[in-house]
Amino acid sequence: MKKSIVILLFFIAFGAKAQGNLQFNQVITKSQILSCGQTSTTLTVPVGKVWKIEYYSYDSFYINNINLSFNSSADDNRPIWLKAGDSIYYKNTFPSTNCIAVNFLLSIIEFNITQ
Repeated sequence: MKKSIVILLFFIAFGAKAQGNLQFNQVITKSQILSCGQTSTTLTVPVGKVWKIEYYSYDSFYINNINLSFNSSADDNRPIWLKAGDSIYYKNTFPSTNCIAVNFLLSIIEFNITQ
């Protein structure tokens, strides 16, 4: 009985501090072909939204101007969650001596934060 009360109080205490629920809004797919040294368009999560990045096609990108490099074939690096105000962009980092154009692809699920 004591254990049940403690567990109930735990859920009440932490449930009261929740910031809201997530409601599906839309799927966003962004694609851009970049030459060497080019930077993609910066995407920013709007106020009142969160993004769940389900797929990215290239292993080097920037979130909030911090370079992240992952193995794009490794599922343990996905999903990536971004909050309102976070930004993401890609940069083609191939050296000019070995320059190849790269097609960057993002698949994002956007959620509304509801009360």
